[in-house]
Amino acid sequence: MNDVISRTMVLEGGYVDRPDDSGGPTCYGITQEVARDNGYAGPMSEIPWDTAERIYAARYWEPIRGADLYKLAPAVSYEVFDTAVNTGVRRAGTFL
Repeated sequence: MNDVISRTMVLEGGYVDRPDDSGGPTCYGITQEVARDNGYAGPMSEIPWDTAERIYAARYWEPIRGADLYKLAPAVSYEVFDTAVNTGVRRAGTFL
């Protein structure tokens, strides 16, 4: 899809299910709750890369107008996207 989303997915890593993590089963940084909210019903350990990409795009990239930001400043688009993923879209927007 795009290098910003792919970079985040790589950094977030593959499947994890740590008992001390309130997010529960997670893959590529997508929690099970977020995956379910976005229509994925399968095991989190098997979520397809492209499904996770679509979730990231719909939930974070599009709301922050990532494509527009990327055209202006790729590094800024990455920082805003990463902030949106970790703290929420609204908060990421306030940092601009």
